[in-house]
Amino acid sequence: MEAALVTLLARSTREQLYAPALAPVADIVDTVRYPVLSAVARFGPISAADIAIHVGTDRTVASRHAAALETAGLLTRDVDPADARAWLLQLTPRGRSVIRGIRSRMAATIEASMADWPDGVADAFVDGLERFSRALTE
Repeated sequence: MEAALVTLLARSTREQLYAPALAPVADIVDTVRYPVLSAVARFGPISAADIAIHVGTDRTVASRHAAALETAGLLTRDVDPADARAWLLQLTPRGRSVIRGIRSRMAATIEASMADWPDGVADAFVDGLERFSRALTE
């Protein structure tokens, strides 16, 4: 179990999962920027400091990746109404479109990887993974 989880969580495994999904937009979203874009999509509006917590990097790195995504027109940065010294990042309409496409392609890759699994195994895997994730975050 531990070895399977280490493999699942390894950067190389994530990159193999991300690569086909990112291929059409690889000029603007690569495997290191995707987690930042995904965090904004999932939790935004969000600060770079909070992105760093979700992504597992430091704020400076998250800010640098967010700036590149902003330059590409995928994110906007607005003053945090609760703290005028801070910025909140959110998706632009183009960013929402790009993330929808990435997630759709990623879902197709995941489904294809499970296509030959016996009936019920994929559902049990998803259920177990969701339970495991909840147990770690509660």
